[in-house]
Amino acid sequence: MDVRTVILFYNGTWVDRTTYIDYEVEGILIPTDCSHYELSHIVYEALNLDRNKYTIDLQFQVTEGIPPIRIKDDSGCKFYEQIRRKNEDETKYPIFVNISTSTTDNEHNDRVNYTDNGETSLQTRQLLPTRTEYATKMADYVIEQTQKSMEESSEANQIISNPQVKRSSKLDCKLGCIDDNCNWTFLASKHGKTDMFIIRKIEHTHTCSLDITSGDHPQATSNLVGKVIKNKFVNSKRDYTPTEIVDDMVDDYSVSISYQKAWRAREKTIVDACRCPQESYSEIPSILYMMQISNPGTITDLVTDEDNKFKYLYFAVCASIKGWQHCTPIIVTDRTFLTNQHGGTLLIASAQNANRHIFPLAFAVVDSENDSSWEWFLHKIKETYGEREGQCIVSDRHESILKAVKETFPDIMHGVCCYHLMKNIKMKFKKGGDELKIAFNSASKAYNIEDFEKSMQDLDNINVRIRDYLVSEIGVEKWTRLYGMNRRYKTMTSNIAELVNAALKAVRDLAIATLLECLHSLVQRWYWENKNRAQKTTTTLAKIPEKTLKKQRDMSLKYKQIFWYTKYTTTTDLT
Repeated sequence: MDVRTVILFYNGTWVDRTTYIDYEVEGILIPTDCSHYELSHIVYEALNLDRNKYTIDLQFQVTEGIPPIRIKDDSGCKFYEQIRRKNEDETKYPIFVNISTSTTDNEHNDRVNYTDNGETSLQTRQLLPTRTEYATKMADYVIEQTQKSMEESSEANQIISNPQVKRSSKLDCKLGCIDDNCNWTFLASKHGKTDMFIIRKIEHTHTCSLDITSGDHPQATSNLVGKVIKNKFVNSKRDYTPTEIVDDMVDDYSVSISYQKAWRAREKTIVDACRCPQESYSEIPSILYMMQISNPGTITDLVTDEDNKFKYLYFAVCASIKGWQHCTPIIVTDRTFLTNQHGGTLLIASAQNANRHIFPLAFAVVDSENDSSWEWFLHKIKETYGEREGQCIVSDRHESILKAVKETFPDIMHGVCCYHLMKNIKMKFKKGGDELKIAFNSASKAYNIEDFEKSMQDLDNINVRIRDYLVSEIGVEKWTRLYGMNRRYKTMTSNIAELVNAALKAVRDLAIATLLECLHSLVQRWYWENKNRAQKTTTTLAKIPEKTLKKQRDMSLKYKQIFWYTKYTTTTDLT
């Protein structure tokens, strides 16, 4: 029997739902086809826990930054095995064990014990609360127990066929092989007035052909297939196609389904996994409220129209508000389109901390990118963060942003993203190439008039109309360091906003409630990482500025030597 090494993390604490800290470690070996009962038993034994006193909850993470997935049944064990099969590094997928004290005695289902002749020696009780779930759960249980019995017997080379429901009601259930000529049978009925069922009769031996399992099963409905593949949609970056569903059902369960059934199962699972978009909007007030409770000082706002339907929402986490005073006074704004069923636009405002890392300030979801939405968003930013000396706003040249900044921040410099401006030049004048890029970047980053004019002359040589466009229509104060009203430091583009958009690409098609939870989780993770970097800093300044200053100092020493040498030789020549 193949086994797999698994690392256990226990007695730890979850931080912001995605990070497990202060834990202890234990190692176990589990079978590759381990059931949930077997896995729980192995964990209890490895940690020396008394089943009557403690209960355990098993979880694992698909990737960092995503809340853990519970292993609550056999399908969860199968999903964990599939993940581990693709990556043999056991340190990447540890199992987190949450231990709690039992308030009542644990209820254990009796296991089936078989005698040498294969008859049942102990009645098996299985809780099956509803008729719709009954046949599926009972069939899975019978397959598992029969396979265990066959592995222990000399008939280990036999393969059990899939059962078929012959009769199913609230009082009893009869299963048989899908081959009517096969002797395999299973009969269970309700135990008195309880909700438990007792296995009355079971025949383990199959007399059917193995080829009988290759057909389409009537029990494999789109709803059942959707439940089976639900865990595959945990990673939103994966495009799980109907063709892959058909192949996986054959490989994992020996069940052949049509492409149409796989497509229907996929559509139902996406809606269930990502929540119904219509219902998602009703959850917004509670999510914003919990943001304020979990992070005191967080500012949120929800705007509805005259019909009490969603229009705008806004939130700025307390850590952003407190940390803004320690960032460079430059706010970069941008937007990204949402691709869920109801659409919308996500507006983002970001800055950079002392180590030049992205520092998210605020997020807003609006109906579209228009004058009123941008003006409302910038008004909320002004209410939240106020104005600082030397403050600057950097964005692309969208007309709605230009109007909103002029209306909301009339006394603050509005800088244009040089990257977007250069793309506009290429489109307007049909010019491109490295010569245009070098000349324009040199002009935008020049610190003195001589260097600026030299670069502008290079642009004149490419096209004489470019100077007039940049000076008269755009304004040199909006895209140059030399003529800017305030310092722009190294923030000449809106790249940090584009990086935030890239980080959110995988969640833009989610329902709005799930999107808000992902945004909040992402912001918290970035704050936690930046905090750890800051605590490990041993230099006088932040690590990146310290490294930059040291490099420039070393270069300046060389410049100083050349300067004195030039001055000495020039003076000697004159005398």
